[in-house]
Amino acid sequence: MVSIQSSYTVTPSEPTPEVRLFSLCEQIKLRTHAPSFYAYNPTNFDKINIHNLRDALSKALSIYYPFAGRLCWTQGGRWEIHCNAKGALLIEASCKGKTLEDLRDFVPNGLVTQLIPNIDYSAPLEDTPILAVQLTRFSCGGVTVGVAMCRGALDGTGGMRFINTWAKLARGEPLDESDQYPCHDRTELNSRKMSTGSEFSDQNGHDHSEYGAPPPWLGSLGTEDAKVTVEVMKLTGEQVKKLKMKATSTNGNGEMTKPFSSFEAIAGHLWKSVVGFAAAKVKGAIAKVDDKFVRSALEYIDNVKDMNLIRYNFHYPAKSVHKGPSKGNPNLFVVSWMNFSYEHADFGWGVPYYFGPVYMDAEGKAFCLNKPNGDGMVHVAISLDSAHMPAFKKIFYEDI
Repeated sequence: MVSIQSSYTVTPSEPTPEVRLFSLCEQIKLRTHAPSFYAYNPTNFDKINIHNLRDALSKALSIYYPFAGRLCWTQGGRWEIHCNAKGALLIEASCKGKTLEDLRDFVPNGLVTQLIPNIDYSAPLEDTPILAVQLTRFSCGGVTVGVAMCRGALDGTGGMRFINTWAKLARGEPLDESDQYPCHDRTELNSRKMSTGSEFSDQNGHDHSEYGAPPPWLGSLGTEDAKVTVEVMKLTGEQVKKLKMKATSTNGNGEMTKPFSSFEAIAGHLWKSVVGFAAAKVKGAIAKVDDKFVRSALEYIDNVKDMNLIRYNFHYPAKSVHKGPSKGNPNLFVVSWMNFSYEHADFGWGVPYYFGPVYMDAEGKAFCLNKPNGDGMVHVAISLDSAHMPAFKKIFYEDI
């Protein structure tokens, strides 16, 4: 349905440092790419010039030059970024006979999965681009920009700032002091530099169970031929407020001084224990991640001998690490994309009216996303056994 029109390898517009960057933070991630896309309302195709996008991308890569590099293996199954300016992949595509309205709320499956570049993971790690993007034009005049960013090289915040920088350059605007330039010195987050003596030798009492084997599945609620499906739940601003009030009223913790965030309340609601109790568990887990915890986690990762095992444990049951059949009773894995400033991703065609994931391959995984218009609405995309989805949707909307 989506056909490729052209493909380019885009290198930095100026010479960049040829260095190798190692970071402990990236070691627990996968070599796969995080897929996301931006949708733009119908516009005049003449405004959308692939060559302008290519030139702006080249300029952005001269600033974010690690994105033009490649991951390469080091000792112990670890990797680092080789900043060798091999370039990013830029694809131009078209989707004839379809409009953006046909994508049905952009549920991350089906046609939506064709809106990002296809990455060949059979190729050596050193030959796989860290960044790949795809511009897709629809017959209605609408366009999407699909982005595939290597998880093992960057985080969501860094990726979002890169996209916003690229968009600003595509609009022909110069970068100024208000733009946040990246810091490429990753040694600041290496445990040996952060700790002194034996201060963090016992991980500050943290057992870091988050990197151990995942919690046991409580039996199976599905069948061997279970099919995983994705649905998008929509919460209005008023429903989000109601959830936050419900979480506070059912918490029973008189010592709580800070109100629940939207994410904490929604995550607790997804868990569907007593909402206040569940939201309090989420809040407590978030508060636990303080300076000492991060330093301790970095030292823990630094001492791990089998990085593949820790990646398996941390990302299970993503299909990139687990190839077996669905067990039908997953653990819940909730990700917040609620603070991403995607309203700045205006390439000259206007603000995107939607931003979200492209596919979800792990049963039990959920994304929370907000809209750029500030109305408080939150979309929750969740992947579950299709046989359980109707019951989940019914319970999800009860009492809100």
